[in-house]
Amino acid sequence: MRGRDERVKRLIDVYITAPSLGTKLDGGYFAHEYHEKMARAGSWAEAGKCRGALIFTDHYSLDPWLVAQHLIERTETLIPLVAAQPPYMHPFTVARFISSLACMYGRRVDINLVTGGNREHLAALGSLVDHDERYKRLIEFARAIGALLGSSDPVDMEGTYYQLRSAYVHPPLRPGMFPRFFAAGSSAAARDAARRLKITRLQYPRALPEYMPGGTDLKGTGIRLGIIARDTSAQAWRIAEKRFPPSGLGERRTKMIAPLIDSTWWHQLLEDSVEPQVPDSPYWVYPLRGYGEFCPYLVGDHRTVAEYFARYLDLGITTLILQLPREEEDVQHAMIAVEQAERLRLAVTTEGPDHGL
Repeated sequence: MRGRDERVKRLIDVYITAPSLGTKLDGGYFAHEYHEKMARAGSWAEAGKCRGALIFTDHYSLDPWLVAQHLIERTETLIPLVAAQPPYMHPFTVARFISSLACMYGRRVDINLVTGGNREHLAALGSLVDHDERYKRLIEFARAIGALLGSSDPVDMEGTYYQLRSAYVHPPLRPGMFPRFFAAGSSAAARDAARRLKITRLQYPRALPEYMPGGTDLKGTGIRLGIIARDTSAQAWRIAEKRFPPSGLGERRTKMIAPLIDSTWWHQLLEDSVEPQVPDSPYWVYPLRGYGEFCPYLVGDHRTVAEYFARYLDLGITTLILQLPREEEDVQHAMIAVEQAERLRLAVTTEGPDHGL
């Protein structure tokens, strides 16, 4: 395998996704295996010079803050990108976790603001607000966290969803530890929330033909993708098709859960996946439709993937969330392709986004 050029200037930040906890049938890991899998994923990400690891939260996951602490204890530099959802936690508790981890370990934590897209899970917690209102609540949630972390004085806040009365976090957040905030979603409400908070919005990219050349749909956003790259396209596709073979059962499960999912991106990508694969295109949505993963993939040799990914760079993305690697080679080869794409677009400005709040 060709070595990576350490002199490449990074144009985007890359996070991997942390392993999920599930059952063997769901492709996750039993608890006794989880420690080892998390440690391996963290070491692969650090070796690949990734910024951090996205840690999900839902009814099937471990508590993301405990996972973040576990990751910090087993890595040197990796930054947990923790999903924070209003129904699960008060903004004061989020701010205190961030401050406490910074105090205990001298490490920062980034935050992925999510509203929750599973209607059944939300109803179980009595969170019955509609889709757009959940984003209004998310804006208040984020501003409360930012105010608590960013002020040395007690904070007062009078909102629709949250009220603070001379609230403060102790110990105060250490200098240089303020988190980078992201907001997840593709809907108009998600776009409005990210714009008002002045933070990076994370979304799942559609195939390139769905975007107008020079368009702004992806400008300043982060995207989540799986990448299976190898020295040849034949090698990459053999791996991809072995991992995500045609599955009638998987497709039926996807159709069964569709009414429960209140996420614009998910339904949009499923509609896209009905179309036949474009010949010679590395963009592949079947893992989503076949219930194998919850994101599209790029599959092919390094150059093919790099050229395709470079066009996402042209459209203005600033962040890549790289879907959970199955093995160390996945990260190594994916980063070869990403760095080749960055070389192709090295003339693009390297000025980062305003992280807002």
